[in-house]
Amino acid sequence: IPPELDAYIRGVVERLIARPPPELRIYVMRDASPNAAMLPSGMMIVNTGLLARVRDEAQLAAVLAHEAGHYFRKHSLDLYRADRRKYARVSSAGSMQHSFDDSHGAWMLTNLAVMMSNSRFSRDLESEADAYGLTLMARAGYGPRAALTMWEQLIDERQASAIGTKRSAMPASRAAG
Repeated sequence: IPPELDAYIRGVVERLIARPPPELRIYVMRDASPNAAMLPSGMMIVNTGLLARVRDEAQLAAVLAHEAGHYFRKHSLDLYRADRRKYARVSSAGSMQHSFDDSHGAWMLTNLAVMMSNSRFSRDLESEADAYGLTLMARAGYGPRAALTMWEQLIDERQASAIGTKRSAMPASRAAG
């Protein structure tokens, strides 16, 4: 990865947060998937597949602002704490249940409930990161509409990919019709 690309991405992040981000480490990874991620340690990973899909700096800023939102809102820490609390409750409930009943059906339902609550919590955090990111974009002078365009592009691509996968799994006679 050229050092100029790293410097460019760091410059966009600096513009978004209005200061040099000493606590953030930004890494560009050679990976075709259109993704970026923020780790609780302050490591931001930006895949080259994402860079290949952004149409302008504002779209890149939308993704980087969203990921910065996760970091500055401490979402990873929140998820870790929530998971610890949930699994402690599930473990206690499982221990009590096991002493009264040898059936695993209720245990499986309890685990399913925990997993479903994690996805709801994740949706809430994604929405919060989006809102935080839009605020960062607006303050930095990027048009927040670029975020909507970027997310629509990624959704459209995923849907097209899912349709293509579904068609390739069909027998040839059905895929043609």
